[in-house]
Amino acid sequence: MTGYFSSRQLHLMVVCLLAGWLSAACQTISAPEDNAAIENAKQRPVIFRSVDGAPPRDISDIRAHLAQAADKPVRPEASAIVAKQAPQTDDKLTLARFYWQRGRAAGELGLDQLELEDLRRAAEYAKGFDTDEVEEDRILTELAGSETRVGNLLTAVRLREQAMLLSSRAFGGKIGLRLANARALVDIYSRLGERDKAREVLSRAEVLLGEGKRRPIYPWFRHDWPVWVAQAQADLLEDEGKYEAAEPYRRQALADRQQDIEDNLERTKRGKSNMVQLIPQRLYALARRELAFNLVKQQRLIEAEVILRKMILASLKNNGRYFIGTGANFAAFSDVLYQQGRYSEAREVAEWALEIFTQLGLHPESLNVTRARRARASALSAEGRYRDALSELETMQQGISDIGMVGT
Repeated sequence: MTGYFSSRQLHLMVVCLLAGWLSAACQTISAPEDNAAIENAKQRPVIFRSVDGAPPRDISDIRAHLAQAADKPVRPEASAIVAKQAPQTDDKLTLARFYWQRGRAAGELGLDQLELEDLRRAAEYAKGFDTDEVEEDRILTELAGSETRVGNLLTAVRLREQAMLLSSRAFGGKIGLRLANARALVDIYSRLGERDKAREVLSRAEVLLGEGKRRPIYPWFRHDWPVWVAQAQADLLEDEGKYEAAEPYRRQALADRQQDIEDNLERTKRGKSNMVQLIPQRLYALARRELAFNLVKQQRLIEAEVILRKMILASLKNNGRYFIGTGANFAAFSDVLYQQGRYSEAREVAEWALEIFTQLGLHPESLNVTRARRARASALSAEGRYRDALSELETMQQGISDIGMVGT
């Protein structure tokens, strides 16, 4: 149908579709502030603040690192677990343990679809178990994270509420796990526009943290438990457009998450926790991206670029090209480049993210794929390639239309 429209009409259609479809998709992604006309976007001031190690003004260095990066993460132990077949047994505890372990290993390798499928199976078999080997509430929590990554937000809400109820009934109350789920619920409710629900969950989390600080075990988790509440506070402030007020919470969360990577090693060694090391590492990476997002919204683009460049290079070195975190970092980096007016580079980086997600087998409706397609469409439109942008938006819209999965 695009053959019937002039370039000017196509330009306006791209802008309108970016605004309309992304608004319709607000249940699954945080709509950017880039829905204004391209000319207005070009006139935005870019704030350049003094930062250590100012980044190069092109992406040739990242392009070279990407070409040299290993295709897959080199993790022989995780690969061996993923290669295993399910045991021939009807014992639910054995099957729950197997699928939980294999699902976690799949997540470590960036195999999101296998992780999701195995965690779903683990949750089915784990019903009623709360042992050292199988914890139903923790499996539900990890499954909720996996469901969120593929766009099933309402499913994630149900799983997290269920996990919090189970944790509250367990010995010791599992405060850390309940706080983790509370923060995730605040984030999801904010995305869904349910601010009252988000505030109510945050209020419960603050009371729970106060209870946790009175526990003798609290020093082992002093860089973990408070972070969940700080991040939830930042989520709500940012949802209200108060990015500068949210920044201190983001920075404190990042500092605590970095320290908690070391703390978790000691906790597991002393038997205080059974959290796999991948989880605090992922949480640290997430905290870095959230700080970068906050800085972008304040138009402190160079600072955000510095953070994301470091994350990209570290991910390529440690995890390889085809890893979920690598793709997520590229999608975030594309947005920073776009807002600096570096449209061709933004498009190229968004295409790297899409290629990675495609190779990993992510579903079209997943949050990561949607973000990458949105980034590419924005860059194409800014370059004046309106027909290509419309084609990208149509593909993205098809993925969004399949989001009926959200309520399952």
